[in-house]
Amino acid sequence: TLSITPIYEEVQDAFTSFIVQYYQTNTKSKEILVPKETNVEALEEALDVKVRIPERGEKKKLVDLVIKNAKEAHDQKFQLIYKKDQELAMAMQHLSRILKTPIHTIEIFDNSHIQGAFNVSGLVVFEDGKPNKSQYRHYQLDEYRSDTDSMKEVVYRRYFRLLKEKKPMPDLLVVDGGKGQIHAAQEIRDSLHLPFPIVGLVKDEKHSTRALMLENLEEVPLSKEDPLFFLLTRMQDEVHRFAIEYHRKLRDKSMTKSILDEIPGIGPARKKELLKTFKSMKRLKSASIEELEQVVPKEIAKRVHASLNPAE
Repeated sequence: TLSITPIYEEVQDAFTSFIVQYYQTNTKSKEILVPKETNVEALEEALDVKVRIPERGEKKKLVDLVIKNAKEAHDQKFQLIYKKDQELAMAMQHLSRILKTPIHTIEIFDNSHIQGAFNVSGLVVFEDGKPNKSQYRHYQLDEYRSDTDSMKEVVYRRYFRLLKEKKPMPDLLVVDGGKGQIHAAQEIRDSLHLPFPIVGLVKDEKHSTRALMLENLEEVPLSKEDPLFFLLTRMQDEVHRFAIEYHRKLRDKSMTKSILDEIPGIGPARKKELLKTFKSMKRLKSASIEELEQVVPKEIAKRVHASLNPAE
């Protein structure tokens, strides 16, 4: 079934309102052609242009063509929404059949680090195949030891907190890996006496998901035409993007702080103000001396600019 937002105003009122709003930001023509039953007087008064309802001839054909195209575009849009909803439903049903239990809420983690530094994890939550961004979470992890240790830490922190706060558990935990990641997540889940199943994502030589791995390490192949394949790929891409975004943010913040610490005249208060004003290393580096002067004295601004742009 389609979820359609109801319209609480009359159709003609909504149409008239749209035309007025459109011409607030677009160039007005000398004449506007509209279909029957449009409130011509209201439009002419609001826009101060000639508005006509053509009854015959080429202009009538032009209006009819516009209406026909609009209806087709509208129908195509809803057909696409319906198709996507159907495919999501098929993917969730397939997953439920594989696991022999109803699946609605899925959580997936992705851990990120560079040579052990800035060890972080991202969690994304999908409900009935759709992302629930209000439930996404970031985690700064302990010093990196191994991928399995990182998995154990983030799984423990996530589900111990849900237990402590008496919040609902997911129907499924997906780990981005095979046997090792599944066993790490199992160990923590079992120690907390939690009921949800765990599956892993098995990759091929091109790092594309080719199968689901169940807790008994059985592999369930996934066809690239299967809606479940597309759903899992989307989840994988989303959690990877979310984790990497957080990793870059922490890394940039750390780099900015370390460089600022080496500049004479930049103490804790000025460093805090610069970071608060420019938000990121990229924006701070691209700032002109004049822009930096809005935050720190002129000589200090010159030093900051020279330190961040040595090539100049």
